[in-house]
Amino acid sequence: MRLPTTTVFTDEEMQRIISECNKREKVIILLMVAGGVLIGAISKLKVKNLEPITVNGDYSIYKITVDGDSRHAEYWITCNVKCVSAIKEYLQQREQQGEGPVKDNSPLIREYRDSSKDIFQDMLKMIQLDMRLDKC
Repeated sequence: MRLPTTTVFTDEEMQRIISECNKREKVIILLMVAGGVLIGAISKLKVKNLEPITVNGDYSIYKITVDGDSRHAEYWITCNVKCVSAIKEYLQQREQQGEGPVKDNSPLIREYRDSSKDIFQDMLKMIQLDMRLDKC
C-alpha cells in the first residue's frame, strides 16, 4: 500500500497512531517522524549509532548516525526528547525481557516480524480503517 506523497498526518493523528503502538513500534514511528530516518535504514541501526548530546545540562537528545547504502550517503539526525525517552524505555524493556545488557553492537530495533516496513504498513492500514469508520 502506498500513500500519496501529499499525505501529512496531523498531530492528533500521530498521537492516535503512537497510542496504538507497542514500545518497539513507537520507536520506529518516532525515528521516522521526529528524526527523518528512512524506513529501510531502521533495521540497520545499532545501539552504537546513538550519541547522547546534553543540551543546556537539562536533558539529552541523540545524534543518530545512519549508515549509507548504494542509494544514500551516510547521514545523521537528531531526535527529540520524546524519541529519546521511547528508545530508552524500549531498550530497558528488552533487557528486562531476558535479552541481558544491550551492547553497542546490538541492533537498535529487534526484528520479530518480516521487516519494520511491514509493521509500518500494517499500522497505516489500521489507522486508515479507523479513520474511515469514524467518518461513518
